[in-house]
Amino acid sequence: MTLLLLEKHVDWGVEKIDNLIKGGVIVEALDGPAARITLNQLNKYASPYVPDDLKKEIQDILDAVIIGDTKEMAAEAVDLLEHIVNTRLVNIKPTANEIIIALLSLVKAALDALLEDK
Repeated sequence: MTLLLLEKHVDWGVEKIDNLIKGGVIVEALDGPAARITLNQLNKYASPYVPDDLKKEIQDILDAVIIGDTKEMAAEAVDLLEHIVNTRLVNIKPTANEIIIALLSLVKAALDALLEDK
């Protein structure tokens, strides 16, 4: 079984959660391990329910998040949404499918314009 989160994604998540939660000595000793256990359990139990082709796209988004590439992150997120629409919602009426794709294109254009300003 392919896992949803790679080890680098779990490590990054644990680091962010550990930096976010501040408290006394006991809290600081427990927050990192608790975050790791939570993310690993989520990974273990959610992975079987996510198709492998979507796992790769989710991992690509997380890779962009980790390196801080907001333009790539937005592009990967739009690719994921387009993939879900094109493969998972094939049974909807073609007109509705075209409307969804047009809306996603609009969102992508808005994200591109927003990111160009930064």
